[in-house]
Amino acid sequence: MGLSKLSLWIIIFLLLITNIFTLFFRGSPEEESFAFAGESGPLATVNGNEVSRSELIQRVMDDYGPDALVDIVNEEVVFSLAEENNLVIEEKLIEREISRMLVMRGLLGEEEKKELIADWERRIKYRYYLQQLLTRNVEIDNAEAEQYYEIYKNQYNFEQRVQLSHIILPTMEDAEKVLEELDSGKNFAEAARQYSIDDSGSDGGYLGFYSETSSFLPAEYFEQALALENNYSDPIETSQGIAIIYVHQNLPAITLDYEEVSDEVKQDIALERLDQEIDATTLWDELEVKTILDDD
Repeated sequence: MGLSKLSLWIIIFLLLITNIFTLFFRGSPEEESFAFAGESGPLATVNGNEVSRSELIQRVMDDYGPDALVDIVNEEVVFSLAEENNLVIEEKLIEREISRMLVMRGLLGEEEKKELIADWERRIKYRYYLQQLLTRNVEIDNAEAEQYYEIYKNQYNFEQRVQLSHIILPTMEDAEKVLEELDSGKNFAEAARQYSIDDSGSDGGYLGFYSETSSFLPAEYFEQALALENNYSDPIETSQGIAIIYVHQNLPAITLDYEEVSDEVKQDIALERLDQEIDATTLWDELEVKTILDDD
């Protein structure tokens, strides 16, 4: 990629900034009329003093423009250099990072989840390409890398997690009645709010993500959860009462052996050794980069 492609990104960025206020105002016909009126007249008046369209655009550019522009150029530089240097990322590494990010989120709709994963995948690639580029000239001995991997092996793997909600009921008879309602189509979260005697009932019974080694859940939960996804269980006897669990997601374990993760291990060691901020702007000199910031 040369100057022309970076310039194209800068033009796109400026167009987005120029039109951002239109997105703020458009919606209803009345709001849309206001947006069009603002194109020729003031956006607001304060004691007769006008706030113009150009003032708004300048404020947005001053407050957010430089940082946003640097972010866009950084991405273009990193992905371009990654292509030039034939850099690759282990697919299981990307899957591991996506699973970790999912664990940090709550309940997601399918469309929202797809959009997030697409965004995360690009961010993950950017981060690992950047690490590869910044550490490519640092030599790390295989023996040192293998020893490091053995010490920190767990951080390179992902333990299986299940995303759960539950309903706790005082008796088996109560559980059977709730189960009948669920079988008839009642929403699980609504049933939890209505019937659960657990504190989580007010949150629709939502518990979050848990692993097999978690000490916060009955062992029976995980055993039942392994056979379920987007479905609820039969009643389970626990010390709290009779439980019905719902499994929203089952994220499988992801294990990477040393050969699969050796590049990442060496990058981690190299970054510790370099002891510097991970900054993509240090790579700009490797490409022909020119931005409007250069004129300041």
